[in-house]
Amino acid sequence: MDYIDKRLQNHSKGRILSTAPFSMNKSVSYRGHASAVYSVDQAVEFLDIIGLETGSEDYLPFAMTLVDSAGEFVSIAEDNGEFSAGEMLARALQDLDGFNALICVSRHV
Repeated sequence: MDYIDKRLQNHSKGRILSTAPFSMNKSVSYRGHASAVYSVDQAVEFLDIIGLETGSEDYLPFAMTLVDSAGEFVSIAEDNGEFSAGEMLARALQDLDGFNALICVSRHV
């Protein structure tokens, strides 16, 4: 991985990986983020960190799949204003057989 967001890495104690920003046009850039998660509370904590550190609290589509401490399978996806984004992220996790994983996309305007 050639890109490291030191601020996000420090805030999450190295538990969140992020892509370099990529632009769709001159005024908007996006970044992908991923982390291993073992509970819904931990996923919410990481989403809060990502949202605050990237200034993307109002736009953070995500998907997560995990097996919780009781052995229950949990799968959650949320668009957060971007039509079908959560569903696409959930499909990516499913296609990769991703478990105990959180992925999301942040937007910076």
